[in-house]
Amino acid sequence: MDAGHRLLLLYNLDCYPENFTNPSGVLERLYLGLGHERFVDSVFVFGSRACRYCCLPIHPLADFQSFLDGVRADGPTPPATLAIYYPTMCNGPGAEHEVDALLAELGRRFRLRPTPSAGTVAVRIAIDGEQPTGRPR
Repeated sequence: MDAGHRLLLLYNLDCYPENFTNPSGVLERLYLGLGHERFVDSVFVFGSRACRYCCLPIHPLADFQSFLDGVRADGPTPPATLAIYYPTMCNGPGAEHEVDALLAELGRRFRLRPTPSAGTVAVRIAIDGEQPTGRPR
């Protein structure tokens, strides 16, 4: 991650690959690779759980609205500096509901454009401006 850039990962501990019996550890691997400070400063994950075997700096779902309020050219997270990834494997019995709700809210507020990704594991999404009725004033 380049300095000043941020990552919004539409993925959390409720995604099916993170099931309790055989978790893939995507978030733990990212956390260990970046280190605590860099992860906290640049990676944004929202979910109802922050702990499984260990706890991670996952933001509560209730904070997603205020995070999106800051996604603007003059805000703490300009859209040009935000990379959004939506992993395609976040599904399974009841597993995708939180992530689907986050994606729906993102789409309600912003015009989204899928962009080429390095593989089929995740879709990279770019923000192409606000929806006409997207942001409360």
